[in-house]
Amino acid sequence: MLCAPDGRLIASGTNDGKIKITDVTVNKEKCIFSGHTAAVTCIKAHPEDLLLISASYDKTVRVWDLDRFEPMYVTELSSTPLRSVAFNGGEDFVARKLFLHFLISSW
Repeated sequence: MLCAPDGRLIASGTNDGKIKITDVTVNKEKCIFSGHTAAVTCIKAHPEDLLLISASYDKTVRVWDLDRFEPMYVTELSSTPLRSVAFNGGEDFVARKLFLHFLISSW
């Protein structure tokens, strides 16, 4: 589970590859992101923008727009399941916003 920087949204990954977004100000599910085909192993919020990055046992990394509630980017980076992701520094993978494009690389 993860809380977005603005404090009003909570994201939680599921074993069936979905990410549920809940608006805590009204205690209602805002949306469900579908795309991963296996369990979500890690989700992180961008420290400044309304973006979310997720990793999954399906070996993909996905970037989600929390303002428009839609997917932005997906890539397969590994031959083994991914367990960790981060924005602007971190453990296994890094995603940085560059002029509305994303650079995603293995660490």
